[in-house]
Amino acid sequence: MAFLKLPTELRQRILKLAICTRVTPPESPSASQRGRKHLCDEFWDDYYIWHLTPKNLSLPLMLVSRQFYTDIQKVLELFGTNYHVDIMFVKDHGFWTTWSIPAFPKTQYIDSVHATFRIFEPTQDLDEKFKHSLFLGGSEGCSGGGMWGFHLLLAALLQSGPGFLKPSPLQYDPSSPYVIKRIVIDVLSPTDGVRHRSLSASNEDFGTSPVWRSARARNGLLDNEQIAPETRLVEHMLWGFRKLWDLNTESLEYGAIVLEGVRDTIDFMVNGELHTRFDVAERAKTMQIPVHPRTGIPEFNQDRNREYGKWRKWLDERRKLMEQGLEFDPKRPVEIIYL
Repeated sequence: MAFLKLPTELRQRILKLAICTRVTPPESPSASQRGRKHLCDEFWDDYYIWHLTPKNLSLPLMLVSRQFYTDIQKVLELFGTNYHVDIMFVKDHGFWTTWSIPAFPKTQYIDSVHATFRIFEPTQDLDEKFKHSLFLGGSEGCSGGGMWGFHLLLAALLQSGPGFLKPSPLQYDPSSPYVIKRIVIDVLSPTDGVRHRSLSASNEDFGTSPVWRSARARNGLLDNEQIAPETRLVEHMLWGFRKLWDLNTESLEYGAIVLEGVRDTIDFMVNGELHTRFDVAERAKTMQIPVHPRTGIPEFNQDRNREYGKWRKWLDERRKLMEQGLEFDPKRPVEIIYL
């Protein structure tokens, strides 16, 4: 029987399987390195994120005939806005993203984004351009590159949307044009069959390079073989995220994007089991202006309160609109929140 002679409902079910099924994640970095580019080409001026442009699975089918076009449009209308991204954490070689995007959001609202992290030991056949693009050298007393790498993943999502395809602004603009109701971050156990001595570097480099020996002396968590690699990674991610979550004098400018762009919760999981949940809605209600060492200086305090007050009023109004699913102006009233 010809496909177009099938009942409409059956055709749409088949098309949904064809274009809305989650993309099969790459087996390994080796199988997925071709065509990847870092986001500084189109979004950030930093490394860490190696992006693979998502494929539009529906477009070729929409060009087959008018009937195919009509059927696919109906499927995409019913799809909703729940997205998945596979992120390969390749030690010393960055975060490698592979998105599943049947249809891009038509409004400012996204129901959910589910990010799966998989840990890989780099192999000798990887292109040299990836090497040393991620350094998890931080400790409890200092910031490491990995902390900013995780932050850039989150900020890129909120500012450019699923797939990182929205053009980046030509000047500094931290505003988020999207609202994501829920973000889930699930760190999985490695399947590459490697003994992961460290998450800071490859096994080979960690045993020989003075740089990695220095990192090992500073950070015991990433190199503690008594702890499962997936637990080490999620705990390191949480260490960095909590710095943003504090919204203190150092982190407010970076952590504010979470309050602006996430409506409900951010869940950190390990192998599908909830590890830690952050209630963004509650944090937005309870946060106060951070205490600053120069608060006692009248001129400084006046300017600081004025800028923070403008942003806070705008944030409260924006979140009221977010709760109702209404359109909002994403442009912040101040370029820098905190002085």
